[in-house]
Amino acid sequence: MLKLGEKVKKLRLARGYTQSAFASELGISPGYLSQIEMGLRNPSRELIKKMADTFGASLDYLMREQAPPAMKDVPEEIVEFFRSQHVTESDREELLAFFRFWQTERARRAKASREKKK
Repeated sequence: MLKLGEKVKKLRLARGYTQSAFASELGISPGYLSQIEMGLRNPSRELIKKMADTFGASLDYLMREQAPPAMKDVPEEIVEFFRSQHVTESDREELLAFFRFWQTERARRAKASREKKK
């Protein structure tokens, strides 16, 4: 189970931020961010919200003590995309439409491959 600081560090690295760049974005010192990531300091709810907004992550993910159930073989970027508060319903629908297209195309190619083998 990841603690808040570990989650912040994991998301920061996944998004390509240095401590200095992310701290600057949040309006805090790199030293304070380092202390948060090491679990030595607890940020305010406002700062946690700002982190979630910057990462495009949900407050639920950052603040929850227990990790949500793992989704087998689903990249974390996709899970966080759907949890994000900044993702509009239109964004979700567009991604789902692409996924449905991909499923259809994959089935079409599999069928063509089977027919070619006959």
